[in-house]
Amino acid sequence: VRLKVLSTFFQIQELTTLIDIAWPKIALITLPFQLPISDSKCLAAGSGWTLVHTFHTYIWLPVLLFIFIFRYALKSKEKSPQRLKAASTLVFLMTLWYSPVLKMLASIFDCVENIHGNFVIIADPQVSCDPNSTLMIIMQLEGYIIGCIVGICLPVFVYFKTMSLKYQGKLDAESSMAGLFQWYSPSVPYFEAVHLFRKAVLIAVDTITDNAIIQSSSFLFINISFLILLVKMKPLIYYPCSFIKGWNLFLLAESLSASITVLGDFLALIGSFSSKETVNRVGIAFAVINILFSLCFAIGYGRDVKKTKSSLSAILPVINGQVENDESLVKRTRSDSTKEVIGNSVDEAEAEWNNLYTLFTNLENKETKE
Repeated sequence: VRLKVLSTFFQIQELTTLIDIAWPKIALITLPFQLPISDSKCLAAGSGWTLVHTFHTYIWLPVLLFIFIFRYALKSKEKSPQRLKAASTLVFLMTLWYSPVLKMLASIFDCVENIHGNFVIIADPQVSCDPNSTLMIIMQLEGYIIGCIVGICLPVFVYFKTMSLKYQGKLDAESSMAGLFQWYSPSVPYFEAVHLFRKAVLIAVDTITDNAIIQSSSFLFINISFLILLVKMKPLIYYPCSFIKGWNLFLLAESLSASITVLGDFLALIGSFSSKETVNRVGIAFAVINILFSLCFAIGYGRDVKKTKSSLSAILPVINGQVENDESLVKRTRSDSTKEVIGNSVDEAEAEWNNLYTLFTNLENKETKE
């Protein structure tokens, strides 16, 4: 969960820097969760490397990696640890790739007229934006096709696949798709699709308009709406917070992350109305909140989990704190979080969980009869 929250946080903050204000460099260097090839143009300066090369590298290098992992998973025995680990890695990398590749695809449609009267891509003035250019036609065609497949089809796939597993009663750690839903409640296993859709909408807003005020206002509205949805739906499985009794640590972490992204959008909105000097201050404040959140979250989350780990009593608030009425409650905690809670093997943990749940149900029935 820690890596998931941080990666999502930094990707959303990185998208915030797409808002068309003069962000200082300090604001950008605090965003580490980008693909390693994001600076490939700088590293290859003088070698003829352009946005065209970066564009295809962003797309096809990860795709080849995904194919390799997928084939490895297929060759592994069904439900074997190797297969489950490969599938989990593939799911994580694809969700991590989603935002950067959409941002790259959008960049080829963002053109401006230079001093010579020619249209070039803003991200790389060396590349012509001439609509009659064969290269540009091919790149934009790739952009439309891959944008639809990745931007639309991936969230739709996540939604329908996880809902299908829910209806089949297969939302368990043995599923090869566990990486998509293992941290979410059985009532909303599709919530990863909401994360992906939010990123897609933010990138779409940046592509549609260049007005910084409209961009920052839209980003602020989208992320506030997401935060409200997150608090209302409470999609994450329950893991007790040892520092704040009765709180869900996973939901608290995700909510704090979303709140800081809203603060980042608010700073961008201030910058869109302000002078360059104020924008620099906004950028510094943006960098500070990124650093403070990442450090405090990493340290605080680690200490909280360590304090709760190996405590059998920590599992009791899960039973008392949820309102699910069916057997999905028993399957709420996936393999990794189960290990963190009680420190035993998954099989032993599930056995103890079932015993506790049965005891709790019997007590409820007895009270009802009385």
